[in-house]
Amino acid sequence: MLDYEISGREHIDAHEPCLILANHPSLIDVIFLLALFPDANCVVKAAMARNPLFYALIRSAGYISNEDPVAMICRAVDCLQAGENLIMFPEGTRTVSDSEPRFSNGAAAVAVRAGCACLPIFIRCEPTTLTRQDRWYRIPPRKVRFVAAIQPALELGTAAQQLRNQRAATAAVSARLQAYFVAGLASR
Repeated sequence: MLDYEISGREHIDAHEPCLILANHPSLIDVIFLLALFPDANCVVKAAMARNPLFYALIRSAGYISNEDPVAMICRAVDCLQAGENLIMFPEGTRTVSDSEPRFSNGAAAVAVRAGCACLPIFIRCEPTTLTRQDRWYRIPPRKVRFVAAIQPALELGTAAQQLRNQRAATAAVSARLQAYFVAGLASR
């Protein structure tokens, strides 16, 4: 069905909680991320948390719904401060194929408030499959190759602390993360 490659495992620090941030080209991204970080918590799209097929699983795992943004940020920060890793897709939804990722401010707000390291992961899936545009039953014309490249941790706290208010810090961190991902994905 697919081949996969995971690089950069040496950047994972098992002793420090981190905010794991990845672009989101496919529905299979989360499966690989949860396999890499089996004890991590995860922010899930509200529609998935309400879906009858996934509701019980998401609730029993204790994953965090993004339905209420303020509650999501508070729960995410609490999770990180309790020593857990947290997986988030800063786009908030899957990337539109052949376009740059567009980040919402949620991941940046969590990073600013939690003051923890962020572990960026660049994901490629070629040919594309299970995208926002694809029907789930559409089979790609050739074998899928999934590539996840774990990058060195980013310390965003010091840059954010230099700004006086959380809104300005969140906007600055969000812009920095988006630029980092756009440049990183373009170079792959």
